[in-house]
Amino acid sequence: MNGASFVPQAVPRLVAELQARSEELKPYLSGMSAFISALNTSTDTSRIDIITLHKIAYKKSNRRAALVKKNDPKTVLKITELAFSLTDDVKPLQLLCVLDGVNIPTASSVLSWLFPERWPVIDQRAWRTLYKAGIVTSRPSGTSLGIPQWRVYLEAVRALQAEIGNLARTPQQVDRLLYGLDELERGQA
Repeated sequence: MNGASFVPQAVPRLVAELQARSEELKPYLSGMSAFISALNTSTDTSRIDIITLHKIAYKKSNRRAALVKKNDPKTVLKITELAFSLTDDVKPLQLLCVLDGVNIPTASSVLSWLFPERWPVIDQRAWRTLYKAGIVTSRPSGTSLGIPQWRVYLEAVRALQAEIGNLARTPQQVDRLLYGLDELERGQA
């Protein structure tokens, strides 16, 4: 799969580690709650405006956020409305990447932070955790993640979510555990 592959046999070992370290990882599960709640206060989640897109881009990567402001506000509304209406696993992400300042990680943030029950956020920290656990087989640093890695990441997160039980009920909570484990392993907690 274009240099990225998923190894389902490695999932149980990572699930066991996450469960064993659940107390250490609990703080990571609430890390984005206030921000996500603020984004979800709108009654209309069929699209977002350029201001909301900028907030998300800034939270994900302040370097890219300035580029988001170059988009036409009407285009942002149209693109996000179409992206949010699609049920495909890849097309919404690809569509959001048409916007200036939006790359794969930022697009996944838009999807996940507005629809946390459905989407994860692809991130180099989470990818590194999956790589160290032997669940993914490419890009050990977790950088330059593209569509092939997105497909594999979705598969891995969904497999972990299915096995992990009450520790993580949403794809986004699985992300947070993966980020947390990377930070704990790197001594950044």
